[in-house]
Amino acid sequence: MSYCKKILGLILVLMLQTLLWVSATGNAQQEAKIATWIEGANVKVNHDATTQLQNEQSCVINPTDPDNVVAIWRDFRLGYRRIGVGNTFDAGVTWSDSLLIGPPEYPRASDPVMSYTADGDMLACILSLTTDQSISALHVYRSSDGGTSWSEPVAAVDEGSLFAFEDKQWINVDRTNSLYRNRVYVPWTRFGATTNIMIVYSLSPSLYSIPVQVSDISSVQWPTVTVGPDGTVFVAWISFASSRIVIDRSFNGGANWGTDLTVTPLSFISGTLNGGIMTFAYPAMEADISGGVFNGMLYVVYTDLATDDNLDLNVRRSSDQGSNWTAPVRINDDAVGNHIDQFHPWLSIDESGILTACWFDRRLDPSNYNWDLYLAHSFDGGATWTVNRRISEVSSSPSDAKRSQISAEYMELDLPGEPAGDPYSPLRSPMAGLIGEYTGLSTRAGVVQTVWTDTRNGNQDTYSARVTIGFSAPPPYLPAPNAVISISQPLFSWGKTGATPSEIAQFPGTLVQPLHYILQIDDDSMFASVDYADTGIAVNHPLAGTLADGTWFWRVNAVNDSGRSTEFAESYRKFTIDTQAPTIPTILDPAVDSIVDYQSQSYQWTTVARDGMGTPVTYQLQVSQDSTFVSLQISASGLTSTSYINVAPLTPAATYYCRVKATDVAMNTNGFSSARRFHTKASYICGDADHSGGVDISDAVYLIAYIFSGGSAPIPLAAGDADCSGGVDISDVVYLIAYIFSGGAAPCATC
Repeated sequence: MSYCKKILGLILVLMLQTLLWVSATGNAQQEAKIATWIEGANVKVNHDATTQLQNEQSCVINPTDPDNVVAIWRDFRLGYRRIGVGNTFDAGVTWSDSLLIGPPEYPRASDPVMSYTADGDMLACILSLTTDQSISALHVYRSSDGGTSWSEPVAAVDEGSLFAFEDKQWINVDRTNSLYRNRVYVPWTRFGATTNIMIVYSLSPSLYSIPVQVSDISSVQWPTVTVGPDGTVFVAWISFASSRIVIDRSFNGGANWGTDLTVTPLSFISGTLNGGIMTFAYPAMEADISGGVFNGMLYVVYTDLATDDNLDLNVRRSSDQGSNWTAPVRINDDAVGNHIDQFHPWLSIDESGILTACWFDRRLDPSNYNWDLYLAHSFDGGATWTVNRRISEVSSSPSDAKRSQISAEYMELDLPGEPAGDPYSPLRSPMAGLIGEYTGLSTRAGVVQTVWTDTRNGNQDTYSARVTIGFSAPPPYLPAPNAVISISQPLFSWGKTGATPSEIAQFPGTLVQPLHYILQIDDDSMFASVDYADTGIAVNHPLAGTLADGTWFWRVNAVNDSGRSTEFAESYRKFTIDTQAPTIPTILDPAVDSIVDYQSQSYQWTTVARDGMGTPVTYQLQVSQDSTFVSLQISASGLTSTSYINVAPLTPAATYYCRVKATDVAMNTNGFSSARRFHTKASYICGDADHSGGVDISDAVYLIAYIFSGGSAPIPLAAGDADCSGGVDISDVVYLIAYIFSGGAAPCATC
C-alpha cells in the first residue's frame, strides 16, 4: 500500500512538474509571439525551390487567435495552376506552406479566396478546372486547426456542364447574430448563352443551395459579397454593359434578390497597365458589423481613372443598405496629376469598425512601371484616410514577373472550350494579368496582415507583412524644408497616421491604442540637447513658447499608450526664424519734379542693409498718377537689383509718383518709401506745327496760314509755340525763319 502511495505521489509530482513546464512554455511562447514579430517586416511565405508563379493572394487572421494567419494563392510550382496554402502561428514570423489537394476530376485550380466563420473555422473557396479547362466548378475547403489540415472539398457549384462556365467567385460568411448566422455565401460569374451573376448559400457545412441568379442584366463580372449587421446579404459587381459598379441585396438569406442598384459610374472598367499588368475596377466591399458608431455602413473601394488618365483609388459609402451612395473619396495621397497608377485594391474592416485599404502603388517610380504595396486607415467611417504607408520594403518589377517559368501547355492565349462573350477570362493566361488580380488583406486585434505578389527574387513569390493599425512614422508638413518664417511661434503640422483619443472612444472594445505625437526642435541637427519638446499633441500644433531668430531643426514621431514609438519619417527639417524687417530704401532716380521721357524711364534706389539674419531681400516698385497709389501704372515685384527700366510708355506731359519697398525671404518689410513726384515730357516737338516729325520751312508756312488765313491749328496747338512764349503768334513764325535760314536759336525743348 505504501509502495502504491509512493508511486502515486511520484506520478502526481511528475504531472505537476509537467503542467508547470507546459504552462511556462506556453507563456514563453506567447511572450515570444509578442516579442518576435517585427513591425512591417517582409517575410516570404512560399518555400518551393522553383521559379514558378505564386500570385493572387487572399488571407484571414484567425478571430480566436490573432497570431494565427492563413493565406492562399495561385501556385504553379508543379508547372500548372494549383492552390498554395500557408499558415503561421507566430504572427507571420515563420510560415509553413503546401498545396491544397483538389478533387481528382479537377486537377487544375485557380482564383483562391478566403473567409471564416463566426466560430473561427477557415474557409477557402476555389475555382476547380478540368485538365483542358473546359469545365469548371466551385469548391469550398474548411480548416478547424488554423490552416494546418483541410477537409475534403465540398462542391458549392458543380454542374459539369459544357454549356456554361463558372468563373471568378467570391466567398463570405454571416458572422452576425441573424437567423442566418454562419451561412456561407458564394457568388460567381456564369458564362453561358448570357453572362450573369449567380449565388449559392450553404444549407449545412457539406451542402449548398441550388444556384440563384442575382444580376438583372447580362455582360457582368467580378462579384464580391458581404453581410450587414442584420444579416442582409450584399453582392456587388462590374456591369460591362452600363460601365458601372452595381449592387443587389437579399433580405432572406440569399433566396431572393431585388433590383440592381448603381454604386458608381466608371470611367475605367478593365485594361492593361504599363508592363502588361491586367487590372479591373472590381468592388472591394465590406459592411460594418462592429456595433459602433458606423454600424451598418457599407463601403466599396474601387479603381477608376483620374483626370490625368492614371488610376486612383476611390471609396463610396452607403448608410441605407446600398440605396444611396456618397461622393467618392480619394484614398491614395500622392500628388494629383502625376500620371501614377494605383491598382489591385482590397478593403478590410476590423471588429471595432476601423477601415484598412491596401493596394499596389507606383508612386516611387516616375516611369510608372515598378510597384509597391501601400495601405491606409480610416477612423471616421471612410470620410478621411491616414497618410499612405509603404509596406513592401523592395519594389517589384513587371520585368521580373515575366521571368517566371510556365510550361508551354499553359502559355496558350486561347484555350479550347473557353466561353464566348467572356469580358476577360483569367484562363486566357495562367499569369492572370501577369501578377494576379487582387491582394490579401485581413485586420483584427489592432493589427493588419497583408500578403501580396512580390518579384524581389526575380520571379513571382508570395510575401507577407504585419503592421499595427495606424502606427507609422508621421510625415512632416510644416514648416517646409528650408522655410524662412517671420513669426517666433510658427505652426508645426504633420500627417495623421493613427487614431486620436476621441476617435478611439468611438470604437468600443478596440485593441487599437490612440497615437500621440512628440515634437522636437533644436538648433543642432543631431538633437544632442533638445531645446524644445512637446508630447501628447495633435497633428496641427501652434508653438506654446517662442523661438529666437536663427536656424532651427525639427522632427516628429508618434507614440501609443504602451509607450511604443515610431521612427522619425525624416532625420530633421531645417527652417529659419527671421522676425527682423529690412530698412526702407530711398529713391535716387528720377529726381524730385524732374522731367523724364514718357516712352521709357530709369528708376534707381538705395541698397538696403540686410537684416540681422542676413536674409536676402527683394524690391517692389510702384508708379502711379495718384499720390495714394490707388491705381498703378507700374507694379514690378521680386526685383533683386536696385534699378529698373520701364519701356512701356507712360502718358505724355503728365505728373507721376513712384515708391519702392524691400521685403526679405520671411516676408518682413518696413513698408514703402516716401513717394517721389516726377513729370513726363510732351509727345510733340516744339516748332513742329504740322506734326511732320521735324522742324522746317513748312512749319513756318503752316503757322502763317493758321494765323492769317484761318488754316488748321498746330498739332497740338502748343507745338506752334516755337519761342516758348506761352502762345502761338507771328513771333513764332519769325523765330522759326531765323532758326531755319539764319542760324537762330532752336525751338525750346518744352513748350
